[in-house]
Amino acid sequence: AKVLLVGMPPGDFAMYGQLTCLALFDPTPQAIILKECPRVYAWVEVVEELSVEQPVAAKVEPVIEVIESDPASLEPQVQMELAYSGDCWTEVSDGSGRRLYYDLGQAGRVISLSGDAPLHVILGDSANVRIKVDGRDYPIPASARSGRLARLDIDTQ
Repeated sequence: AKVLLVGMPPGDFAMYGQLTCLALFDPTPQAIILKECPRVYAWVEVVEELSVEQPVAAKVEPVIEVIESDPASLEPQVQMELAYSGDCWTEVSDGSGRRLYYDLGQAGRVISLSGDAPLHVILGDSANVRIKVDGRDYPIPASARSGRLARLDIDTQ
């Protein structure tokens, strides 16, 4: 089980139930939450993802471990640059699950990241971010947006 805000998931789901309508569906409190406390918004998004996770199968498969001298070379690398024109809660993890960035991006800040493909990106206020992937502008597709929030997977091109 994952340890979250108040320990184990049942407690977090109780708070999530109260916050989800405010943070995700009603535009007036959503705007306030995104402006004043973007980490609350991000937390609600994380717990929402947990609420649809499938239970782990009880059967344990044997694990074969392969050790290479340079494990980073096994996967294609994606270079990404995020340039902020305003505040935007940002979460980026790579294909191996490694968290590359988890913070509030602020106007004028430019972040350069590199990780195993694909990069999984959550942007709380996507209008405030310009993305470059492998040195080229990367427009955020409309299909990745839900209001101001954007969720996208960025692979090598």
